[in-house]
Amino acid sequence: MKLLKQKQRGAVLILVLWTVALATLLVSTIASEVRLSATAVFYHRAGVDNRAKLLKVAQYALFEIMLQRMPPEDEKNQEQPQNNPQSILVKEAESPLLDFNGQVLEMSHQLPEGVKVRIYDHAGMLNIRRLTPPQWRDLFKHKLGEDNPEKLDSLIQCWEDWLDNDDLNRLNGAEKDYYSTLELPYEPRNALPETVDELRLIKGFDELFKDVDLFNIFTIYGTLNGVNPNYATAETLLMIPGLNEENVEKIIGLRKIQEITSNADLQEYILPNDLQKATPWFHYVKTGSNFYTIAIQIESEQKPVLNVNKKIEEMPKEKVEKKREYGYLMTVESKGFALPPRILRIDPQGILPSTRFENAEPPKKLTGEFADSKTPNLSNPQTNPQSAPNPLINK
Repeated sequence: MKLLKQKQRGAVLILVLWTVALATLLVSTIASEVRLSATAVFYHRAGVDNRAKLLKVAQYALFEIMLQRMPPEDEKNQEQPQNNPQSILVKEAESPLLDFNGQVLEMSHQLPEGVKVRIYDHAGMLNIRRLTPPQWRDLFKHKLGEDNPEKLDSLIQCWEDWLDNDDLNRLNGAEKDYYSTLELPYEPRNALPETVDELRLIKGFDELFKDVDLFNIFTIYGTLNGVNPNYATAETLLMIPGLNEENVEKIIGLRKIQEITSNADLQEYILPNDLQKATPWFHYVKTGSNFYTIAIQIESEQKPVLNVNKKIEEMPKEKVEKKREYGYLMTVESKGFALPPRILRIDPQGILPSTRFENAEPPKKLTGEFADSKTPNLSNPQTNPQSAPNPLINK
């Protein structure tokens, strides 16, 4: 009997232990679900807050573009009291359009804490719908770093085959019969490109531009077949023949202290041979292109649901050349100061143009034999296309 009672007590003890274990597991599971739900609610709220903040700042940026398009203050407005709200608005509108070159802007409206806004004028990008085959050849030569006639001819002919409205292959080109054999077949446009990333569909172009973000260099908007260096992104300037990283840093540093109005402003800082190669690509249209890309970045200690600042994957420091910046990108077309800009494209997690020259100092003038060397005749239309009318610019 005594042995039976001991066995019963042991069974009860085991049953109690199992009950306690199951209860502990159940409580832990419920607690984990509660924590998960609380975390989900927290990040959902953060995402909603960030979304609201984005929409608010985006409207500020659109209004900023409208302000910059307002006409100069006339004599009547100048006679009005300084505390007149209309006078204040006009005064704000006199801020130079040159600020739309990717620098962090000081907006007319106070921005929420931790938010940065940049605006890029497309006058600082290369318009792929305006580039001629000779211009493409110069870009390819500068990009490849060597004179490879066969490769250059192939790229040019593939570009021409993509544009023409027939299915006849050029000698080294590519038409429908080539693109239809790809793993994911498609047909050539047979017209002007309708988007920048369409370049990657052209034979050889994806390999050529595999290391660049096309939207930081090229555009399909505007009427220029060159760029205004006051607005140009670093990637665009590096793409232009004659410009290397040293020259690009000088241009970005110089435009911080003055407007670059002609090639004459650059000849004291850039070597003559380099400037002569870059000269045909520069067009100094101060009013810009009426097309802009707005970049909004939100800095946060917590990782938000709406990830507008995507972080680079953790890699050994020696393998990371430069951290790329991400943001909420919105491409718009200005309709003047009376109507809000029209939204053309939105990229919630777009890659911003490089900011590695953002802290560039004003450049030093060339000295010694470089300063005394013969510079291009910038007053001669044959050596300086900027002094002659450009038939590709729509007035």
